[in-house]
Amino acid sequence: RRPPRSTPKPSSAASDVYKRQDLDEVKKKDLATSPKWELLSDTIHRLPCVTIAAINGTVAGGAMGMVLACDMRISVPEASFFYPVVKLGYLPQPSDALRLSKICGSSRAKLILLAGQKLTCKTAYEFGLVDEIVAGNNILSRIDELCLGISNSKRGQISAIKEMIP
Repeated sequence: RRPPRSTPKPSSAASDVYKRQDLDEVKKKDLATSPKWELLSDTIHRLPCVTIAAINGTVAGGAMGMVLACDMRISVPEASFFYPVVKLGYLPQPSDALRLSKICGSSRAKLILLAGQKLTCKTAYEFGLVDEIVAGNNILSRIDELCLGISNSKRGQISAIKEMIP
């Protein structure tokens, strides 16, 4: 018998909320390309404030879409990334494919989406998917540091800068 872990290993995937036998039902109901997911990720993407994804585990599927919608992505070295839509038999969210290709380039987006390749944090950083790699015990203090710098901005400055960046 294994002793219980002191802390659970973080992971996030849209399919986590469904049992394996329910995945066929997800496909039938077309939840893989849900307008609700599109609305949520678009809302995150369009927020006038800075959004930062703190990545501390595995990011897959729908969680990848939420990470892609953020302005910055800070990760621990042990994190991994994948979008298994081809292996599961459904399409990615349309905005996810667009954001992924904008961030990583179309060839790398195809490697992730069409081939379902799982990326290490180092590779995700090389692809531009991760902006910074920080040791796990320092990730929140690094994000606090970024937020402190951002909080010193003038009213409206952040949203104006975000509008300038395509």
